[in-house]
Order: sequence, then structure tokens, then C-alpha cells
Amino acid sequence: MDNSSFEDSALKSVEDDANGRTLILFLLGVVVVGCGLLFALAFLYFQPDALALVDRYFPSATASQTATPKPTSTSTPSPTLTPTRTITPTATTTLTPHVLITPALDETVFNETFDSNESKWYGYYDGSLVTVTDGRLILSSEQEGYVATAFCTNCPDLGDVFYYQTEISTVADAAEFYGLAFCSPGYGADFYVFQINPALSQYEVYKHSATGWATLITAQYSSSLNDFPVTNTLGLYFDQGKMNLFINNTQVNSYEDEDPLDCKKTGFYVNGGDFEMAADNLFAYAVQPTPTTAP
Repeated sequence: MDNSSFEDSALKSVEDDANGRTLILFLLGVVVVGCGLLFALAFLYFQPDALALVDRYFPSATASQTATPKPTSTSTPSPTLTPTRTITPTATTTLTPHVLITPALDETVFNETFDSNESKWYGYYDGSLVTVTDGRLILSSEQEGYVATAFCTNCPDLGDVFYYQTEISTVADAAEFYGLAFCSPGYGADFYVFQINPALSQYEVYKHSATGWATLITAQYSSSLNDFPVTNTLGLYFDQGKMNLFINNTQVNSYEDEDPLDCKKTGFYVNGGDFEMAADNLFAYAVQPTPTTAP
């Protein structure tokens, strides 16, 4: 073989190798881009599997949902913590919805009236049905025996110290538990639940994580709860695991979680199917640190 033929053959071999590497790099790029698109679509549209309601883990929490006589005396739990700042509820509740715990500093109060769905509320768990209509958010679970949660896309992130208040009820009379979901990062299993059952005059607090449900406050009687069809306003002051709980402007209990969740999103919760809860007049604000005065 002459030198020119050998050189041509060598050059062709080099070109073939270069073309082969280019093709491999191109295919790898297609795979990477495809995986990225699939991940983005999964993040946007994936809903976790339906979550079994609290009753399956703590049957005694909701007691019997037949007519239950109300206690003759009022049991008032004693608070176990004091917020770092003095927060004084307003003296009276007027007919005009307003924030019941006035910010101590220059916090910006977020107000959601549900006149539209500009905040983009969505159901998190599979089977969570969320609609915003007629000035209310309606939440229900389409599967009996499974919870439903609703969170907000465009609401402000409140952080680890905040106040959260909402007026809630059921659409029709129902002896069920429902209420607030809070301290969700917007994904995963972590969140707290502060829920009420006006038919039983009870409230309770749970924590959910990847390990399942944990009871923080078992079912407690409260004379502050209004019977259907009157709504109930729930308020929550949260400070890095320390919770002050309010029902209709009355502090009913306090609790401190020694291993608090990282807080980001707040929303709503129903403990099971076959009924709809309604929410209106949401007020919330992140609490700013109290400024210190130099000595």
C-alpha cells in the first residue's frame, strides 16, 4: 500500500472516530435534556398518593360522631408558653372581618378574600378537590377514608415565626374534623394540623411527617366553638415550634414542639371524605424580629 492510501485510510479512521464521539455526545445531551424535562413535569404535576386520615392511626381522636352531650363545665387548658412579644387580641369582634391579633411591628398583613383564584390554590394529595367560588375556598376529599389538603402557590412564605387566621365552616352540617394545615415546605410529607369538630365542641393538633402521624394535642373540649351554620375563626401564632392556638379570639391552648418543622406554606385540611369545608377571610403575616436597644 502506498503512503497516500495509508494516509487516506488513517484520516478516514480519525474522522469516523470524531463522528462517533459527536454522535455519542449528541445522544447523551438528548438524554440529559429529556430527563430534565421529565423531572420538571413531575415536579409541576405530580400529586402524592392519597394519605389515610388521622382516624386510622388514632381511632380515639374523633370519638363517636353520634350526638354527644356537651360537658357542663368548661375545661380551660393553661397556656404553657409566652410569646417573645406581647400580643394582645382586640377587645371585640366586629362584623367586618379583620386580623384579630394586631401586628406589634410593621409587618405586612396578607389578606385573602377568595374573590378570585389569583393566589392559585391547589390540592396537594391525590384526591384533594379544591375550588375557589362565590368568595370562598371549598376543600373536600373525593376518597372516603383519606385526607385532603390545600396550599397556595402565590401566597407569601411566612417563615418560622408568623400569625395565621382564617374563618372556616362546612358547606353542610357535618360531624367531622377540619381546619388549618401549616408549616408545609410545599412538598413531601411534613405539615401540622390544627382542626376542629364543632358538632363535638372539640379541637386537636397533629403533626405529620415521613414517619406518619404524631399526636400533639389530643381532642379537647372548647366552649368557644360555634355550632353550624355559624362560622369559626381559627388563629395560630407560631414561633419556631411554639404554638398559641385561638378559637374565635379566645386562646384555648399552647404547645411547643421540640423538633419543629421548617415552615413555608399554610393552607387547609379535611380529615376524610363525604363533606366539604369552606374557608374565607384569611389573614397572615410573618413576624419580624423585635429590635434590640443597645445598652
